[in-house]
Amino acid sequence: MTQTNLQIDPDEGRTPIDGLGPDDTLGPIPAAALDRSIALLLGIPIDILTMAEALDRAADLIVRARATGRTHQLVTVNVDFVVNALTDAQLRSILRRSDLAIADGMPLVWASRLFGPPLPERVAGVDLVSLLAERSAREGFSMLLFGGRPGVADQAAARLIELHPGLRVRGMDCPPLADDGYVDPELVDAVRAAAADIVCVALGHPKQDKWIAAHRHDIGAPLLLGVGASLDFISGVAVRAPVQMQRNGLEWLHRLIHEPRRLGRRYSRDLVHFAPRVAAQRLGAPALTMRTPRATTGLDGIDVTIWMPSVPEPVTTPWGSDEFTHHAKEPVVVVVDVNALPASTWQGLAALVGIGRRLRHNGGELIVAGGTVTRAGRWWHHHLDGHITIYPDLESASLGARLRTANGWPTDPPMSAPGRSASEPPHATS
Repeated sequence: MTQTNLQIDPDEGRTPIDGLGPDDTLGPIPAAALDRSIALLLGIPIDILTMAEALDRAADLIVRARATGRTHQLVTVNVDFVVNALTDAQLRSILRRSDLAIADGMPLVWASRLFGPPLPERVAGVDLVSLLAERSAREGFSMLLFGGRPGVADQAAARLIELHPGLRVRGMDCPPLADDGYVDPELVDAVRAAAADIVCVALGHPKQDKWIAAHRHDIGAPLLLGVGASLDFISGVAVRAPVQMQRNGLEWLHRLIHEPRRLGRRYSRDLVHFAPRVAAQRLGAPALTMRTPRATTGLDGIDVTIWMPSVPEPVTTPWGSDEFTHHAKEPVVVVVDVNALPASTWQGLAALVGIGRRLRHNGGELIVAGGTVTRAGRWWHHHLDGHITIYPDLESASLGARLRTANGWPTDPPMSAPGRSASEPPHATS
């Protein structure tokens, strides 16, 4: 039987996500759908959403995808995701490029409060699947539950139909995937043939998330998400922690008691790596950050340049102005000189990454210039590397933006500039 290997495009941050661009038949994505406030934890962006807001966002993505043929990946991020992403570049790229990232773990919510803006609550993956089923029954979305232990997907589907009459859902087993990442292409064909609006993939992390990223375009479903052990809980094969333990962030303890061999080593490793790195992230910012009010980004009022396709000269406008907000909905290139920023804040870092993601969704791009002169600039540069296109100085960044937009929007930004490659590791922070 022919097999194909999982392959993820390693070049993140330089092409529009899902090919979104100015030729989109529905026009640019509405600002409300892409005004993505995010929290950054160890370099992983997580959408600041309540459960209700996450459901609304997912429904918006499905409706839009039905009209455009696009596909979206939702990731249910927990501590294990973040720790694995520290050493797995492929996974890190997937999480950074996801269309929707929710916080499926109270430690993430607690850690986000150290930096701001904080995550409002845990959005548990198993609860999200159940509520997506409820929403699907009401709005006519179809679902496919793929993977899990043999027979569990069918059991979970039957349970969801029982809870939500009228729901169109089916289960589909998946043979165990090899650790080397090889998959049977017939599995992809079968999932595509199901023609579901929502595909819940239960192959275990990180296999499920890599599998989705590799095959989402072949499958063509509006929304795909990895759901881990959610099907076990929905079907009744496994029992969730008591509600009080869930509310107090102790569901992990309940699972550890019931699965000590499988989860003991994982939880120990996550604790050893996550807590010290969160502390280092908090203490590693310049002293000025500590004195900055939580609501301040350090970006407001800073002049940015906006380059538009086929327009020879850019527009200069303050960050956060009405003009900036208007153009951020369009396929434009925005250049920010981080050496001009008076303060280095985690709020500002999250704002830059959020705007960068929003611009990419609309076919545009955020370019950061500088990061080699001032200490604050080096700090911004260090933490933005890998999220956003970076140039060593404003001159080379402006040249890159000009070339990118000179003939409409077909050209990639140059990968190097005089004195330093744009893909080179950033200078160390002092």
